[in-house]
Amino acid sequence: MEVAKDLEDPVRGEGFSPSPYADDKGGITVGAGLHPQNKAEFRTYALVYKGTTLLASDHDKDLAWDNIKAFFNAHKQPGSVKPVNLPAGAYENVTNLEMDRTESRERAAALLSTLDRQLRARFSDFRSYPREAQRAVLDMAYNLGMYGLATKFPNLDAAVRRGDWLTASRESKREGIASARNEHVRNLLLRAAQSTSN
Repeated sequence: MEVAKDLEDPVRGEGFSPSPYADDKGGITVGAGLHPQNKAEFRTYALVYKGTTLLASDHDKDLAWDNIKAFFNAHKQPGSVKPVNLPAGAYENVTNLEMDRTESRERAAALLSTLDRQLRARFSDFRSYPREAQRAVLDMAYNLGMYGLATKFPNLDAAVRRGDWLTASRESKREGIASARNEHVRNLLLRAAQSTSN
């Protein structure tokens, strides 16, 4: 795996938010689309107080977590399962903590390495796939997680197993992300299909 190159797709696709916020389902997100699963994991993030290089205390990280969740819940319709579509910027003043780009990039690189191992375990031929296909599948796994990739995109999962990149390109569209990112992944898979048909 070429970590520096492979990082380009998900980091560009996710964008960068120094301030933590809640995604449309209430999951805490920060940096380049990083999703701590709980408070304990959030505490391991090297967050600083805005405008300083002073590391935040665990107490203040817990407080930030609670405030973000409360802000999200305050904007949720009672009894509704509809996503709460607040932009990341709406959370700007909810907490005084932020993550710098270096911490975000290091965590993104570590996540990518983990995903690469998981993808090789799931798809035994992953390393022999065309480079473009590897990049596309890594980007989707970064965005969706391994569970989301397998459960929300079973047709894509099956196409990847077969090395059917044309079908994979048709099955790769994700809801709720920028159309440019969907198009980029689709084009990567189409290039993979071309490279294997020559």
